Amino acid sequence: MIIYTCITNGYDIPEGHYIDPDVRYVLLHDGSVSVPDGWEGIDVRETFKCDEPVRQSYYPKINPHMFFDKGEDTVWLDGGYRITKHYVDFCREQFRQGDFTRLQHPEKCTFYEEMMEGFMCQYFSFDDVIAATKTYAEAGMNFRKYGSILCTSIWRTINDNTIAFNKLYWKYYDMHYIITDQMAFDLSMQLNNYYARVITDRDSVGILGHAGKVNRRGPRPKYGIKGQQSREMELVQEMYKYTKLHPKFYYKRDYTYLMKRHGLL
Repeated sequence: MIIYTCITNGYDIPEGHYIDPDVRYVLLHDGSVSVPDGWEGIDVRETFKCDEPVRQSYYPKINPHMFFDKGEDTVWLDGGYRITKHYVDFCREQFRQGDFTRLQHPEKCTFYEEMMEGFMCQYFSFDDVIAATKTYAEAGMNFRKYGSILCTSIWRTINDNTIAFNKLYWKYYDMHYIITDQMAFDLSMQLNNYYARVITDRDSVGILGHAGKVNRRGPRPKYGIKGQQSREMELVQEMYKYTKLHPKFYYKRDYTYLMKRHGLL
């Protein structure tokens, strides 16, 4: 089993991880961090050259088949989290259950609510949201079936099915890389007709959630503008033209606590 992450621009610090001698730990990086003992370092720039650190870090996350061999069990973990023995044991169990497993967001967001979280916290702009939603609609996304994806950890055995998924996942993420990757993940499952097993209880993983980001150092880049929250319902109504989901039934989330967490209130 391979557990891997990618750190660019010094965004996270790779420290304090539990090391299992039977697991291969791989840190992909851009030279901005030191590779700790027990980890194998791979310079992501040798495979994917990019001037945008966020986009560069997502390349190996989405495309493990570009770095590892067919048949390998791979676990992606966002770099801000710290690996424990429980997490390693939990990961092994996932591969006993299947070759493709993902997490469900504990708040069970609709497509509107997932997109609007980033907008309300100023991570992407009004135009970013509309452009991405239009692309997903044109690709044939069923917005009603959006699975409330959480991509902090992903379990994939590298095979023809997961490689086909990865290629679509990257295609639709890369078109709108400012937008977080959950929507591209869901769209790619739909188009590939290959669905991951779902872990509905995030807490069972043992290390995830906002409080678990003990190795996070850098602020997440923001591409939105101050005050854009005043256009909240205007944006939802504009998205409705593409999703065909009535906001009365599909948009009920309150973002006050998230805006406070991100220093916007």
